[in-house]
Amino acid sequence: MILDKTDGLLITWILNWGIFHPFDFNANIFYPFKNALAFSDLQWTLALITAPFVKIFGEPLLAYNLSIFFGLVLTPISVYLFLKHLTKETKVSLLGAVIFSFCPMRLGYLAHPQLLNFWPVVLATMFLWQKRYLLYIFCFLLSALTTPLFMYFLLFIGGIRMVGGYEGNEGNEGIKKIIFVLAMASLFTVPFLWPYWEVSRTFNYVRPITDAIHFSLQFPDLFNLRPEGTKAYLGVGMMVFLIWGVWGEWGIWHKITMGSFIMALGPALHIFTNTIHIGPIPAIPLPYTIFYYLVPGFSGLRTPSRWIILAAFAGTVAAAMGLKNKITKKIFVLLVVLVLLEMPWNTKFYEVLKVKDFPAEQTWLKNNYLGAPIIYFPIYGWWDQPQVERETKRMYYSTIHWHPMYNGYSGFSPKVWEDSVRWLQKSFPSVETVKFLKEKGVRLVIIDRGYQGDRGYQGLNYVTEFEDVIIYEIF
Repeated sequence: MILDKTDGLLITWILNWGIFHPFDFNANIFYPFKNALAFSDLQWTLALITAPFVKIFGEPLLAYNLSIFFGLVLTPISVYLFLKHLTKETKVSLLGAVIFSFCPMRLGYLAHPQLLNFWPVVLATMFLWQKRYLLYIFCFLLSALTTPLFMYFLLFIGGIRMVGGYEGNEGNEGIKKIIFVLAMASLFTVPFLWPYWEVSRTFNYVRPITDAIHFSLQFPDLFNLRPEGTKAYLGVGMMVFLIWGVWGEWGIWHKITMGSFIMALGPALHIFTNTIHIGPIPAIPLPYTIFYYLVPGFSGLRTPSRWIILAAFAGTVAAAMGLKNKITKKIFVLLVVLVLLEMPWNTKFYEVLKVKDFPAEQTWLKNNYLGAPIIYFPIYGWWDQPQVERETKRMYYSTIHWHPMYNGYSGFSPKVWEDSVRWLQKSFPSVETVKFLKEKGVRLVIIDRGYQGDRGYQGLNYVTEFEDVIIYEIF
């Protein structure tokens, strides 16, 4: 079972690539392009913790479902441990962990386990507050290898801690230590994240700032008023907890909450679906714009609204510290019930084939032409909705044979590849397209029965056929 037939299968493929090809960025999609794994989040931390189960049971989908399970279990445990360290009070720590971990905003990312598994960020933050710097660096690395967004979260927290978290005689020494630790943690991520820079340099690629504006948090999203809106609705239980708890002395966690909320608003202020204009000026710029243009890698991020995750976490910490010794048993039960009532109990799941039920041609590919690059027809790009689900299925099936594929689907695809796919969609099986594929190094062509009338293909030799496909070799 899976939650999302497109991104869910993409993530399943990412996790399995990390399990069976650790620290290898040259994944088997978008052949012959290099560093294809860096077209999306790495999720190597999740691959690491799910690897034993996938290798023992031989089911690639386990990686996805177990990642969701670990996100639902390890995140509340880590939040509880951090709140207990800060408040020394069990009841408010447990309540804060439950409210944050199971609020509607968090569970809105249920299909994206790289965001659901927020525990590396929480543990890194806890170790920073405990001044256990080696453990902080280790968890910083785990966070970055889950998604680079988490690395920016931790740098943001560290920066505010450095600027506003030390007082008196501790100030200068504390700031120096934070600078050194942040620098060391960032340095350790460089070898793992360098291919992202290579991809950006190779394809001259950044996310347009208009994309960042489009995927920014809008105020109606906080109240779940837009069906197409960003995931920002915190739920009644969490809103009561936050509003009740944040009143008091303005502290570092209030600053992190406010700062990350402003970041979630993106590069320009919105009112409903419209960007605010002042005369000829196109928008009221927000601090995110500075990060977009000045912070390395920030222009590759598309969804500022995800900073609401950090805002919700920081707000939970601030509220928990403000509610020490104020949570009675009745209030505890009431707020937990409010959270439970808004959980997505009607979540829709989709069936996915087990390995033993994979199409016969996939088993054949596992045992023949090992390592030979392949292409499937018809071929689809991200713009072909919903047909592009065919590509994520092909990627999922490839986890048993790992043949390099000209096909692919990810958070990014090279423009030159997109142009070639549009051409292939119109022109295959012309002599020019077969020659093009041969020059790219493609060896096997797997064609759906009935595609282009099953006519003879010049430049292709018949190899074998199955119930739904015919396989040819380029000569």
